Amino acid sequence: MNGKIHVSQNKSKGSTFEFTVLLSEFVSKDHSTYLPEITDLSSLSPDTFILIAEDDSTNIFLLSGILKKLKIKFELAKDGLEAITKVRVSRFDLIFMDINMPHLDGISASNFILTDPMISPKPVIIAVTADVLQEDKIKCRQAGMSDFLGKPYYKKDIELMIYKWLVIH
Repeated sequence: MNGKIHVSQNKSKGSTFEFTVLLSEFVSKDHSTYLPEITDLSSLSPDTFILIAEDDSTNIFLLSGILKKLKIKFELAKDGLEAITKVRVSRFDLIFMDINMPHLDGISASNFILTDPMISPKPVIIAVTADVLQEDKIKCRQAGMSDFLGKPYYKKDIELMIYKWLVIH
């Protein structure tokens, strides 16, 4: 990689490590995998109903605020068990499912929801998590989740997920 590493030691202050790595700029020419910058949610059904399965009050505040601005109806579940209970009672088009929740995690809850024959039609489930390693994404896919949204996210990210899964899919 054409880089340098340098170590300086000071007995009273400890060690300092410095490194330089020379990288080349990469610009992808394949834009076919990207969603459009402008999302038009006007064709979204006014009956669209979304479940937010999240235990953190700040994340609930952010995601519910975004859905309110988009004028999309939603309900909240504070853990995986509550999410399952709500899905058994109401029909949700999409679930934003946090992965790390008390009582029952998002992966187990998603697996249950997607394999329970009593739940039909199956909702789209989007994993929402700060765990963004490839192995985390694989676990979510193996549980049957449709997509993956890393934290932190922005209003545009939520719009793109809704557009991708409820408008163009």
